[in-house]
Amino acid sequence: MKSRKVSLGIFIATMPLLLGAAEISTEGMTFHIGANYRNFDDVEFQGFAFDNFNNSAVVGGPFGVQGFVNVGSNPPPQIQADYVMFGGSEDDTDGWGPGFGIELPVGNEEEDIALSLVGNFGFFSLQAGEISSDGLLTGSAPHDVLGDGTVVPINPNTTPDPTQNLTPGAPTGVQVENDFDMELYVLDIGLKGTIGVMDNFAFAVAAGPTLSIGDLDTFQREVGSAGGRRTSDSETDVVLGLYVNLEASYQFNESLGVSLGYRYDYASDDVSTDQAELDLDGHGGQIRVNIAF
Repeated sequence: MKSRKVSLGIFIATMPLLLGAAEISTEGMTFHIGANYRNFDDVEFQGFAFDNFNNSAVVGGPFGVQGFVNVGSNPPPQIQADYVMFGGSEDDTDGWGPGFGIELPVGNEEEDIALSLVGNFGFFSLQAGEISSDGLLTGSAPHDVLGDGTVVPINPNTTPDPTQNLTPGAPTGVQVENDFDMELYVLDIGLKGTIGVMDNFAFAVAAGPTLSIGDLDTFQREVGSAGGRRTSDSETDVVLGLYVNLEASYQFNESLGVSLGYRYDYASDDVSTDQAELDLDGHGGQIRVNIAF
């Protein structure tokens, strides 16, 4: 986990510098509207051991046993017990979302570089996950069924522990379902420098602190012929960060223009639930219409 304290200090220290960098004027205010794209890091789903289910007899299995087959009838009865574990998985995540911004010129200009204070709002709705047997691990070993239903290794000194030396795969029909849903709200404020190129073209760079609010819902479900356990969790995480944006723009006239930008976001921490986590760091882009007043 990255430290929230580092980014919080940067956020607090940067705000007075941005707001006090120069005299702010509402004349020449520009409103931006468009679409944002960000390629996030992979969603990481957490591993877990399967509960007992899909058994063919009323016997409590060891180590979270899911299924077994009879391998002997001499007292005590013997079974070949299976152990299934989900080792975790990752899923790609990226998305588009609407974006809005406002830009206010500031009083101090240096030669051909125009300075402005910018604030932006962005929204992303992200989904990840699937039903799959990928990431499942299994092991098995012969066990005795005692009179009270207890399942024990036939010979504790020689019978391997089925939770050890696991191999990829799972009994037929056993899968895991992972699901990740998040609505992400991103607010930022920054200082922007713009330099004109030819008559109507300009290039700009902006940077500043960000505040991201992630509203997450996740669940994981064991899938088998007799069903299985389902766990879910919800969290709302607030994460501070930093961004830098590079932009090229074209001005049709004094009031209307378009811009295309590249942006990188750094987040001080992940957003997470008990089932999954996502690193908000990522590269992205934006396309916007700029309306000056």
